[in-house]
Amino acid sequence: REYHTYDEMLAELQAIAAANPDICELHNIGPTVQGRALWFMKISDNVAVEEDELEFKYISTMHGDEPVGAEMCMYFINLLVNEYGIDPELTELVNETEIWIMPLMNPDGNAMGIRYNANGVDLNRNFPDRVDDPVNTPAGREIETANVMNWNFLHQPIFSANFHTGALVANYPWDHCFDPQANHAYTDNQDVLLAAAETYSWNNPPMWNNNWGSFTNGTVNGVDWYQISGGMQDWNYHWMGDMDITMEISNQGWPPSSTLPGYWEDNRESMIAYM
Repeated sequence: REYHTYDEMLAELQAIAAANPDICELHNIGPTVQGRALWFMKISDNVAVEEDELEFKYISTMHGDEPVGAEMCMYFINLLVNEYGIDPELTELVNETEIWIMPLMNPDGNAMGIRYNANGVDLNRNFPDRVDDPVNTPAGREIETANVMNWNFLHQPIFSANFHTGALVANYPWDHCFDPQANHAYTDNQDVLLAAAETYSWNNPPMWNNNWGSFTNGTVNGVDWYQISGGMQDWNYHWMGDMDITMEISNQGWPPSSTLPGYWEDNRESMIAYM
């Protein structure tokens, strides 16, 4: 399996939505700097109706040169659609949850093979930050960041994850704290977030067995690892009431496409169990 280009990914998403109109709806939430659309696939029973259901989201590849998560999201969308009505657990997830999946948050950077967006900005340093940028506004931010923020203002996911590569660990909030020397910073929901991180890691044996440095069973508190300002997960948690975990799913940033089926084998149960 090769990595998707943006156009290939869009064509596949459109085909899936067209073939499964009862449970799939493709949403364009706005453009990128270079005019590509940002696409969310919504998967739910009664997909056209705004039901009183829990909302969940997966977002990947806000760093354009970290595309493994985008492929995992495509595998996962196909899994949910293909197993709906067949696999009881997946059928129940679709029936009882409003699922939103954005495989590619930075298609411009991905097309250029770079981390940043087309303006040279790291989107995971561009969100409001409770420590040093505490105004929850999209004004003045990159268009990709603003589009994701505006989507979130209209929705209320209570749990989410965003996918990266470059390490093998589930990184949970906080990523930034008021003490630059702190060696950890926990939220009020530390027990829940740690349990969620461990759920993902436990189902991904290479991650679970990663106890490098400050990692414990493939999990780490963001501040304990390294602090960043403007990260998406802290913004989701602090302002949106959304427990968001940053999933680093490959030590290699952009591994050969021949390894993708193996990564899917590692992440498949994790993506189900975490949701």
